[in-house]
Amino acid sequence: MGGAKESSGISRRKVAKSAAWSVPAVALAGGAPAASASPGCSVTVCDVCAVCVSATSVRLDFTVQNDSAEQVVTINSIKGPGASVWSGLPTQFTAPPGRSIGGVTVSVALAGDGAATITYSVCGQTRTASVDIRR
Repeated sequence: MGGAKESSGISRRKVAKSAAWSVPAVALAGGAPAASASPGCSVTVCDVCAVCVSATSVRLDFTVQNDSAEQVVTINSIKGPGASVWSGLPTQFTAPPGRSIGGVTVSVALAGDGAATITYSVCGQTRTASVDIRR
């Protein structure tokens, strides 16, 4: 009994060791794409203010907190209020490090007053913000 050998060349100990090493590798591989999408990028839009410049254009001022290097913020689309038609998009502004205000002037055929949803991209992520438009 004491001198019996295993019939296979692979022991349970080797299988257990291999499994223990493979679990962390799988966990790291699963987390890598999300982390690598925007390394070291931390930009937050704190507030958006709309100023009607004329009957056909609105200036959007973005208060931005940028805790990373200079970043470009791209305004992709604006929806609302109502059936308003926005043009001149996408457009961009640069957010320097720290707290700052960046703005863009956009052409619009306003369909009334109310809330508008802004879709923007920064740090490789697409986000939304709301702004109240009043003439």
